[in-house]
Amino acid sequence: MVDKVVLVNTLEQGLDYLHIGAADQNLGLVTIVEALHTQGYRDVELFPDKPYEVTPNGIVEENSFRESLVRSVGDAKNVVFGVSTTTDEYYKFLFVTKVVRELFPNATIVAGGPHFAREVLIDSKGNRYKDPIEIALQEQLADAVVVGHAQPFVDFVVKHDGKLSEVKSPGFYYMSEGKIRGRGKGKYPKVSQLPYVKPYNRLIRTLIHDGCANGCDYCSINKGSFNIAPEIVISTLERVIKEQEIRFLDLSDSNPFKPETFKFYQEIFGYLDGNDATRTIKSSLIDPSLVVDPKQSEELMMFLLRHLFLTCFFGRECITGEVASKIGAKLRGKPKSQEQLDKEREGLRDFISFISQFLEGIIKYETLRGSVCISYIFTPFETEQSVVDTIKEMEMFHKMSSTQLTVDPIFTVLSPYPGTRIRAKYIDHIVDPEDFVKLGVRSNVWSYDLGASVVFLDEALDVLEKLREDYSTSQMIKELKLAAMRGFSGKVKKPKHRRERNFYL
Repeated sequence: MVDKVVLVNTLEQGLDYLHIGAADQNLGLVTIVEALHTQGYRDVELFPDKPYEVTPNGIVEENSFRESLVRSVGDAKNVVFGVSTTTDEYYKFLFVTKVVRELFPNATIVAGGPHFAREVLIDSKGNRYKDPIEIALQEQLADAVVVGHAQPFVDFVVKHDGKLSEVKSPGFYYMSEGKIRGRGKGKYPKVSQLPYVKPYNRLIRTLIHDGCANGCDYCSINKGSFNIAPEIVISTLERVIKEQEIRFLDLSDSNPFKPETFKFYQEIFGYLDGNDATRTIKSSLIDPSLVVDPKQSEELMMFLLRHLFLTCFFGRECITGEVASKIGAKLRGKPKSQEQLDKEREGLRDFISFISQFLEGIIKYETLRGSVCISYIFTPFETEQSVVDTIKEMEMFHKMSSTQLTVDPIFTVLSPYPGTRIRAKYIDHIVDPEDFVKLGVRSNVWSYDLGASVVFLDEALDVLEKLREDYSTSQMIKELKLAAMRGFSGKVKKPKHRRERNFYL
């Protein structure tokens, strides 16, 4: 029997990548706690209970980290550690598992999170690269790995008493006789109430329906779809909002409001917002394809305004059909055409204008401010013109900001995350495919044989680093223009060594 489960966070949770955040802000871990409770298992603890700073050498205040971890385990003998990570946080995962191994050599470590995927990677020369599961198990970073959602972890603890060889649930992987055993992806676990992170500043963050039919090649959201029953969502949110006087709700669903699930959200928020005591200001992701059709867009905008979705995040990603084709930017499984991308740009412009006018119109009655964030991905397949045009579009949207509505473009650099099709497609152009410490949104792992666009990515990353100094959006755009000039000038020498994560920004 498992005496205790300790769920360990490695994510920054709203701080920055130089920190391990408090575990009660990790929605995935909170979901596992709720799933275990639903199955009647109560000996579970979240760790850590406060943030810890991290450097290239390890965890700052590591002694405090160790002492706190020992207190969390207490007198328990048969302990299971569940350690969640993303590829961006992988270096923290290495630090954490090292500490756990040293302190509790007989404990079982089960790794999970978006970083872990099963994949077959073979380059044009026939070289085969290990996937994250192989590395974790063969290097004994973990005793088992969960891929997908957490049901196999719950089964491992509750049904199989922590016995690796007995788990047959899809998504559970372990080593036996020198071979990796396991298959498929885990399902979302059964829960009796809606999981949510510990509220702070009167804000609650949760996820009620997930899954995206677009299937973009660069996307690492590959766990599969699920939804929580409306009655569970409503009863949980109604209680928590009233008891803790919640004012803000952050909806983390990856692609909400698409036509086939729109009624699901209408039912939930129609009920909650019908009562002033449970009415909240909300934020959400929105697929830009939903603002293309005028009728559909108008219905969505009225829904968002009626239910106070005043912070909206749009994944614009790219603006040219050529780049979309190369990175696999898709709409319902089909590559986005130039026509579709152009329609999305115009739809976004109309959306921003409508929301801005609405908020300006009600300012005399309520003090409400809105925010629209539009994200872009710069890729190694850019041309100088595509970069210039992207920056112009970013500038155009930002200039649509008004007294009541802030419009901020943001950007990242394309990362070939484990399990994504783009990783397999361009494996020949990825430097050190097994070095996950260097892979992430703040590192450039693309080979310079792809041309000047990769040099530009280095320059763009420098801009991202400067953003840590609280640059304004206007300053960011100005810096990006200079980065494009340098990157495509042909005068910037290719670095002798790969760009590495700078921990001391």
